[in-house]
Amino acid sequence: MRILEPIVKNGFFFSPADPEKRYPGTLKILDGGRIELHLTADENAFVSLDEMFIGRLIGKIEGGYMTLEECSYEKMNVSLGGGASTSLISARIAFIGMGMPEECLFDELEFAVEELSEWYGKSVFKPRIGADLSDWTIDFEPSKPFECNLHDDIRLEIGMKATFPGRVNYPITELRQQAYMTIKAGSPKPINFFISLSHKITRFLALCVGHPVAIHSLRVSSTEEGSGKEWQDVYFQSLNNGTSAKKRSGQLMLLTYPQIGDQMTPMLQAWLTDYDTLMPALHHFFAVQDESLAFNDTKFLAIAQALEAFHRRTLPGQRWPKDVFRQKLDAIVSGAPEADQEWVKQRLCFANELTLGDRLNSLLEPFVDVFGGSVAIEQMVKDTKNTRNYHAHYDEKGQKKALNGAPLVALILQLRVLFTLCLLTRLGMTTEAAIRLVRQPNLSRLMRSANHLIANAD
Repeated sequence: MRILEPIVKNGFFFSPADPEKRYPGTLKILDGGRIELHLTADENAFVSLDEMFIGRLIGKIEGGYMTLEECSYEKMNVSLGGGASTSLISARIAFIGMGMPEECLFDELEFAVEELSEWYGKSVFKPRIGADLSDWTIDFEPSKPFECNLHDDIRLEIGMKATFPGRVNYPITELRQQAYMTIKAGSPKPINFFISLSHKITRFLALCVGHPVAIHSLRVSSTEEGSGKEWQDVYFQSLNNGTSAKKRSGQLMLLTYPQIGDQMTPMLQAWLTDYDTLMPALHHFFAVQDESLAFNDTKFLAIAQALEAFHRRTLPGQRWPKDVFRQKLDAIVSGAPEADQEWVKQRLCFANELTLGDRLNSLLEPFVDVFGGSVAIEQMVKDTKNTRNYHAHYDEKGQKKALNGAPLVALILQLRVLFTLCLLTRLGMTTEAAIRLVRQPNLSRLMRSANHLIANAD
């Protein structure tokens, strides 16, 4: 979660179970969504000395009320001399706007994501220049938001917001616009539902952009009977850490909204449907894409595991039907000496599993031309198997066959491209459309780098 400047609020904090007993404190919300409450008290507040978990707290702060969820002590200080001391309490979620003594349900979550505007590619400002360069105007034309049904009664909306200066500022007057997303639920949902869904949607955007992006500017609403919407700003420690890298133009992204506008709804629906199933594969892939791994061997292992997990979760992974394999296994075991039968059975019990090489060949089959033809594919699979086997066992014999240095980096880049193509076709993109993306700047850069490293290594 991106927070450019730390949020600091002073106030008094209390438990809903005992609202009369209030303690002064300072709330801090830091970049990444970490929530800290520095509480000053002359006794152990909210819980006994042998407890750390507090639960819900309400704060009366500058500007109104707020609620902290899932609070617990990180550092509990008690002055033995009877004086005051300051303790550190962390919270998982902070709502600023209301004090909620009980869990509240919400019907909308509105949020923005880094580089969402660049990815969306729409503008509410339309400059027009006349015959004379001094004759120009800027029209404000709000565009119709994108809307799609995610599942059941859950809808997603992507729109644009614009801000205008109240008066002319010197020397620069700015017009600002920002794309935003809104998750709308047909029936009220707990905050954790929206947090989970926003994480999955943000990860989809990270795939499209080509590097990690962070969520920011969140607020939730609940509709009370007989009144309008009540909006609250919400903060939580997000899994989406974003990046300090310079923003990319739309041309350098993997997939922009204008490229997939017609396919956006089915692709996003497929992403949400498959997300939990593909989680092991996506976890390893994003670790490589996000550059969170420092060494080439760990990057290689992660992308190799991503591909193996992807195949295992999406395609058949056995050589023979179970009954046929069982017959083969029983025949082999019965033919062995009685003393060795249990050992033979244990050694062969996973023999029906496809090897890494089998899985790679299956994934590569639609993309043979992308990676240089059948001979190059055969070498790519062989190098991947040998290198993975070495890093799994670290035997001296296997070390001679394993890649390292520039050839290993080239193989990592190729496997990244392969995983991306497999994932996009899984989300509904045609094989032909996925292959065309290899000629676009994002994947083309990876393939050019791989080919350059291979050529120089030779």
